[in-house]
Amino acid sequence: MNDILRVAIERVISWPFAFVVLCIVFRKPLLALLNEVTALFKRVNQLSLKHKETTVEARTETILQVKEVAKEGLEGELGTTAIEVATDQVQDTAALELERQSIRNYGANVASVQFREAMVKSELARVGFELNDTETTDILIRQYSVQYMVGSFEKAYRLIFGSQIAAVEFANVNGPLQENTLRIFYDSAKEREPESYATFSFEQWLSFLLNNGLLFTVDDTFAISIIGKDFLKWLIEEGLAKNKSL
Repeated sequence: MNDILRVAIERVISWPFAFVVLCIVFRKPLLALLNEVTALFKRVNQLSLKHKETTVEARTETILQVKEVAKEGLEGELGTTAIEVATDQVQDTAALELERQSIRNYGANVASVQFREAMVKSELARVGFELNDTETTDILIRQYSVQYMVGSFEKAYRLIFGSQIAAVEFANVNGPLQENTLRIFYDSAKEREPESYATFSFEQWLSFLLNNGLLFTVDDTFAISIIGKDFLKWLIEEGLAKNKSL
């Protein structure tokens, strides 16, 4: 048993020792090989960087050429304004493509979104709607719009004050309102809740209604919008309280 243990230990120790001896013996060739590999990596990186720079230069040159062609073709026939429009369109192409790609990628890697996509496709197939059909596209756009509307209403309701809902309701019944009339709703709420309104100005109060599309300006007045009307209907359908605090 002792002999077996001794042989095992000698074998385990012998491999690291042999490796160290080999490294010492072949130190110079190994260093030379390492230097060559390092130099090779440097050359590859330089070529890659040069390729990227060349690609960027080529794209820039292409855009300049397109601008020049547009200028030569339009200068005599359509005038300076048309040239400016054409060149602006060329400049906007890259930005537009980035925006399109962003839309394509939106939610693409979210597991729950992928699960919902599969459910939608399955439901469409069940009721006989082809994915590439125009009617299906219209239905999906409408469904998206409904979900967007509900999402915006839910967000607005979380943040809206009762005084703002009252102002929107009053505008719905009485038509466009003067700013002084809206201030009555704000001042009344501020009087009831002075601490809450201490850092919340009338301008912020009114901007919330405008930015969320519940009211819109008509000359010097403020009228309820179609979004505001549907928001009030949504509150009733969902059974949500209108007399929120503040």
